[in-house]
Amino acid sequence: SEGVEMIIGMTTDEQLGPMVTIGFGGYYAEAMNDAVTLMPPFSKEAAKEALGSLKMKTLFDGYRGSKPVDLDAFSEFASRFSLIALVMSTNKEGIHKIFAYVVALIGLINIVVSFINFADTSTWEATFVITPITYIVISIWTATLGLDLMKK
Repeated sequence: SEGVEMIIGMTTDEQLGPMVTIGFGGYYAEAMNDAVTLMPPFSKEAAKEALGSLKMKTLFDGYRGSKPVDLDAFSEFASRFSLIALVMSTNKEGIHKIFAYVVALIGLINIVVSFINFADTSTWEATFVITPITYIVISIWTATLGLDLMKK
């Protein structure tokens, strides 16, 4: 496949708080564990510098005829993701709002795809993919909200 797979994720350390991990994804994440963890919030420049410390950083420059990786774009994305990680770790209500927006967006996409299906039967497969995803996201959001309300 073309391109370099990257990974980004967040966790909350009991002592340090939210942490964001960035690095090589796919099988590289499992086999090489070539990633770095940063404390949010961090800048685009900090993310780019951290990516430059990875062992396999030569893949960013293009390898064996592949195109160079747009590190500026990924670093910008990582920096913005770090803000989301920070908000999610400190604001539980913010998490529910994010889920609400995601659910609403997926629901809207589902409605649009359903209307398209009436006009073009070749798009029916999209409904069979999007509808279960909508159901799963709504179920998870409802369960999370319910558990949170039970704690109060």
